[in-house]
Amino acid sequence: MENAAPRTVLEQLIRTSDKSVPEWCTHYNEIAVELKENATLSERQLRRWMAGGVPYPRSSSQRVAGRVWKLPFRVLVSPPESVDTLEPVASTREILNQESQ
Repeated sequence: MENAAPRTVLEQLIRTSDKSVPEWCTHYNEIAVELKENATLSERQLRRWMAGGVPYPRSSSQRVAGRVWKLPFRVLVSPPESVDTLEPVASTREILNQESQ
C-alpha cells in the first residue's frame, strides 16, 4: 500500500515524515495535553483520517490536528491534488492573542 498514491494530504505528510504512525499519535496526544484540549488520537483513528472520507471529529480534535500538522482539518483529509495552496493554521495562543486585542 505504501506504493499507492496518498489518499489525503495527511497521509502524504505522514508518509514523507520521519515519524511512524504510533509516534504521530503520541505527539498528537502530547500537544492535546499542552493545549488543555479534551482530545486523544489512536493509531486506528489516525489511519481512518489518513484514508479520508470520514466524518469530521469534534472541534477539539480538529484544533489539535491543526496545531500538529499546521493545516486546517478539512485540508488534511482532502485529496492532495485538490489542494492548490496550503493555508497554515494559527496556534491557539495566536488566536487568543488576536481576540484579546
